[in-house]
Amino acid sequence: MKSDQKNKGILINLKVVLDKKNMTKKELAKKMNTSIGVVNRYYYNKIIMPNSNMICRMCRVLNCNISDLLTFKESNIEYENNKTSY
Repeated sequence: MKSDQKNKGILINLKVVLDKKNMTKKELAKKMNTSIGVVNRYYYNKIIMPNSNMICRMCRVLNCNISDLLTFKESNIEYENNKTSY
């Protein structure tokens, strides 16, 4: 799977939020008690399925809303052809 295909519907805006808060990735990782590698995966949108606990921790540390971090972007999928019965 190409990296630009990951997270088709959900974009993580960590770079934007960090810039607004004047915080580095390293500072965020330290405050979250996690590795810089984890933060980098979110920063560069390399996460296939964002972890809700991690997103909540980021929001607490960054004092922001989930909607500041996550954006839903409509993909080009034709939903009519992919209907699922429940």
